[in-house]
Amino acid sequence: MTEPLVELRYPASGPVMFQRDGTITARSNYRPPNWKEWPRAGVYHHLIPYQVLRDLWNRMTQIGMTDHRNLYLQQVAQAAPAGNPMPIGEFLDASGKNLANENRFDFLEIAVVWQAYNMAVGPKHRPALPDPPQGEFDHVSVIPVHVQRVYRLREVSRQMSDFLAASEGGKVPPRADQRLGDTIEGLGDMTHYGIITPQDVNWYGLPRRMWIQMSANDRQTFDQYMNQSGMVTLDKEDSERQETQQYAQAALEFLVRDGQIVPPPGFTDSES
Repeated sequence: MTEPLVELRYPASGPVMFQRDGTITARSNYRPPNWKEWPRAGVYHHLIPYQVLRDLWNRMTQIGMTDHRNLYLQQVAQAAPAGNPMPIGEFLDASGKNLANENRFDFLEIAVVWQAYNMAVGPKHRPALPDPPQGEFDHVSVIPVHVQRVYRLREVSRQMSDFLAASEGGKVPPRADQRLGDTIEGLGDMTHYGIITPQDVNWYGLPRRMWIQMSANDRQTFDQYMNQSGMVTLDKEDSERQETQQYAQAALEFLVRDGQIVPPPGFTDSES
């Protein structure tokens, strides 16, 4: 049996995050309050969908998988900014006194569903994956240094989804139990990764040859230009994706002068 949690209301956002039974019922903050890397002209995008992480936490809580939930917190707590971290034992033995501190609640929220290694910063106009009914892994195109991580996260997302399917009726087959334990334990290998920055992601489907030749500053400038243009991006319908790719390629060619990206007159990198 899991220990009951008091119902909490985070004053900055309003919605209830944790219910008395320890489950997550609402997405409270799109911008994690302790993250200093909040971009001026973008939003955070989950690679493993928010709802997969939420549903996994809820399932472990509802069917009393305290050991797995404990291990999960021990792993992912290392991947969130320290701030004012909550000792794992205080959460598992939750009480109103233990969770009353606002900073500690911020940390718990980030630890459960906002791990830094699972985040990529993207344009504001690129919508987040739907929640509900069901999200899919966001397999973004990244520079080589992040490729192994993205493929690893995709596999972790699949394994988490497989566990949710196997435990739908409240009973966990031994094989599913073991696989979930292995999956959670393996998260420790990724806790040192930080957030993937906009200049490291090919959000607009540029031809690979063009994109890899751009410097980090060029990618950032180009992303800001595209963000201000209001163009749709790669999570849209095929026709819109093709339009975005064509626009992006033409825009990049227009902006390049002597091998460097030169913003057009009137361009600003400030948030509109």
